[in-house]
Amino acid sequence: MGCIKEKIYQNITVPNVAGTVSLEFWERTYLVYWAGEGGVMINDAWVFYANYASAGRRSTTTNWAKQTIDISAYKGQTVELAVAWYDGNPAACMAGDHDGWILVDELKIINQ
Repeated sequence: MGCIKEKIYQNITVPNVAGTVSLEFWERTYLVYWAGEGGVMINDAWVFYANYASAGRRSTTTNWAKQTIDISAYKGQTVELAVAWYDGNPAACMAGDHDGWILVDELKIINQ
């Protein structure tokens, strides 16, 4: 079991409306080959994440990418929506060597 190294969050209520409710945002991530995971969580469960495996075992910075995530399962609920950086190695959680970052912009809920 690892640890959340950084997290910014807000409690939101997901609209209880007909159709699909999605979370839409732009993200950009920096991963070092041994880094943990960065992404967006609802109630401490990933709904979007990037991890070191996607970096191909090398350091990489992604380009800005638009993400659209179905969050219909949370309709009518008040949830904790968070952008987080997580370290999956419990021995190194606070060692500072699994660093990386994620930027998230234009975060919004849409109904389709």
